[in-house]
Amino acid sequence: MSNLQEFHHAEEAPDRRSQMVVAVVIVVAVAAFGIYVYENMWNPTTHTVVTDSQLPAH
Repeated sequence: MSNLQEFHHAEEAPDRRSQMVVAVVIVVAVAAFGIYVYENMWNPTTHTVVTDSQLPAH
C-alpha cells in the first residue's frame, strides 16, 4: 500500500492545442449531423410533391 504514489493514470496532461483540435472535430461533427437532419427532415424543398393523378390506382 505504501507504493501507491508511484502509479500515475497518465504520463502528462493534454496540452491546449490537442484539446482545441478535439473540440473543433466535435463541433464539425455535430454541425454536419445537424445539417444532415435539417436537409432530410425539415427542408420542404427536398420533398417531392405528388398530385392525386400521380398516385397509383387501387
